[in-house]
Amino acid sequence: MPILRDVIDRAADAHGVPRSVLRAMARIESGNRSGAVSPKGARGILQVMPGTARELGYTPEDMHDPAKAAAAAARYTRKLYDRFGDWDTAVEAYNAGPAPVASR
Repeated sequence: MPILRDVIDRAADAHGVPRSVLRAMARIESGNRSGAVSPKGARGILQVMPGTARELGYTPEDMHDPAKAAAAAARYTRKLYDRFGDWDTAVEAYNAGPAPVASR
């Protein structure tokens, strides 16, 4: 099985997200733990919410698979970057949700 860093890097590269951004998100969101579940229901190494997982074509349970979670998070983060135009705001929207960030 590939190491987590390689899984994250492949997903970042595939979706045009800086590796350092996705690596930092995994470290901060879950401590790099694939089995993590937040009190609000976010799952996996990148703490993807169930609704976001479904929107991206995954099940919430898929988010415990590091490769699927990294791919979903990278796709979603890139979508947010395309919407907001910078990585800091994209990561903020990833954490808080895009609506609160857009309404500022």
